[in-house]
Amino acid sequence: MTTANPKLVGADAELFKLSLSVLLVERSRLSDEDKIIYDKIEKYVRKEHNDFNEDKIRESVNLIWSIAQIDLSKCDLKDRIDVLNEISLDLESFQNIKLLTLKGSNNDIVSSIYEMVLLRDSDEEGKKYWVSVIDKLQKEGKSTESSIDEVVYRMKQENEYRNLVSLFNT
Repeated sequence: MTTANPKLVGADAELFKLSLSVLLVERSRLSDEDKIIYDKIEKYVRKEHNDFNEDKIRESVNLIWSIAQIDLSKCDLKDRIDVLNEISLDLESFQNIKLLTLKGSNNDIVSSIYEMVLLRDSDEEGKKYWVSVIDKLQKEGKSTESSIDEVVYRMKQENEYRNLVSLFNT
């Protein structure tokens, strides 16, 4: 008798990883770089939810950490929307969580911004443009964080983003 060994793909795979990750997150096992991000998430939770007890804070931090680990790059747009709907997370909240975890070069950051704002991979021309915007803002003295906020704000003004948001409202 052969035992079935189903492979999880797309939205199902990401939802399974999320449910497992929430249970297994342990800060002491994270890399130094990931600990910085984890601590940033904890600081955010403590600031936004100062009425939470320590258990609720840890639970919230672990959930946000796990959501931030969702990799939608291997999913098509329908699966990307399904994942967010399945975990009852609106696009704006997903983006805010992902913003807490951005790291790397401006090139890496712009790629991540595309994935979190437009739910797709960046195209070469658009990526070059947005990297140049971040570079310009930083040369003008803006911090990386405020430069990223500006790029995200501008991307959300584009028709592509508005069309994407309309898919969540149907």
